[in-house]
Amino acid sequence: MLRPLIVTEEATGLEPPEAYINITLSSFEIAVEGDLTSGSHIARVSVADVPEGFVRHNVHLARLEGEQTAEEVATWMNWVDAMLPPAPAEFIGGSGQTVPGRDSYLAFHLEPGRYAWVSELHGIQGMVHEFTVE
Repeated sequence: MLRPLIVTEEATGLEPPEAYINITLSSFEIAVEGDLTSGSHIARVSVADVPEGFVRHNVHLARLEGEQTAEEVATWMNWVDAMLPPAPAEFIGGSGQTVPGRDSYLAFHLEPGRYAWVSELHGIQGMVHEFTVE
C-alpha cells in the first residue's frame, strides 16, 4: 500500500487544530494534561527533550482488555525483540518520532474502558501512562 507524497516549500497557511489534551514526552515520562473522557478528542503531542540514542520520542494509544497491562504492551513494542503478531492490545493511533519544537496532533475516540499511552522502545524504560475512561 503506497501513495506518492510531494513536499514543496510552499506553506499551506493551515492553523493547528484546537487540542484539549496536551501530552508532553520527556526522558522518560509521558505527562498528560486534560480530561480523557468518553468521546472524541484531539491531543497535541509535544517533546521536551531528545533522548540519548537514535530513537526519538513517540507515543501510541492502546486499548487494554481483560488483565492486559501497559507494561505488556511496552514489552511487545520493543521492536528489538521483533514485535511479532498478534499485538497484545488494540492500537488506536499514535504520533511518530519527533523532536522539540515539532508538535504533532492526534485525533481519537475513547469509549469506556482501560487504555495506555506507550512509547515505542522507551516504554520498557517506564515511558507509559495507563488510564481508565468511565
